[in-house]
Amino acid sequence: MPITVHLCRFQFRDVDFRRVGQITDGGTSLSGISEQIEVDGGGYWRLDATNGSTRTRETGLAWRALSDILDGGATAVDVLVCDLFFAPVAGHPLTPHSDATPFSDKSLYVSSGASFTAAAAPLRATRLTISGVAELPLIGGEVFSIRHVFWGNRTYRIIGIEGDVVTIRPPLREAIDAGTELNFDTPRCQMHLAPGFQVSLTTNIGRYGSCALSLVEDMRKPA
Repeated sequence: MPITVHLCRFQFRDVDFRRVGQITDGGTSLSGISEQIEVDGGGYWRLDATNGSTRTRETGLAWRALSDILDGGATAVDVLVCDLFFAPVAGHPLTPHSDATPFSDKSLYVSSGASFTAAAAPLRATRLTISGVAELPLIGGEVFSIRHVFWGNRTYRIIGIEGDVVTIRPPLREAIDAGTELNFDTPRCQMHLAPGFQVSLTTNIGRYGSCALSLVEDMRKPA
């Protein structure tokens, strides 16, 4: 099982978590309209985190360890997306640690209280029938993850809602059984270091440092 990376540990000020892909031009019609065709199978997730901090001894050591864990992109990790602010929860929640350990201010794990499961759905499905409860209704834009049997933790975003049916992107990476849990509290995605990106270990006066990270969804075929 991949190691879980807690992005909130490094206090990144800017985090861009987005779905990217590829389209091709399908040609121009007689009316002059250019047809754009998606050829990426739904795209993949990319995460760019910048303006992070390694000011303390603990975060500095964690950053050093992470640089070797990522192994230049050879090793996949489970990245905690830290999206609880946009989860279906009232108020201003804290982003939780998956292992329920305290934060630096000694506050404990805070759950959104969201609990959802999905009906059985095939590979590449884009619509899920779900049931569950939450403090706030789903309105679209929420992120959740599913722990698949072979593909591990994968992240999905809700883009439409019709009753108990939600439309998601990207399409399901793997078929799911009835009763599959949808994780809104601690959504995570299996990723690896983006090609060409190198983790910097530079420090100021040998102690303080800033950090940045660029990761892409691990789309290598499971063993």
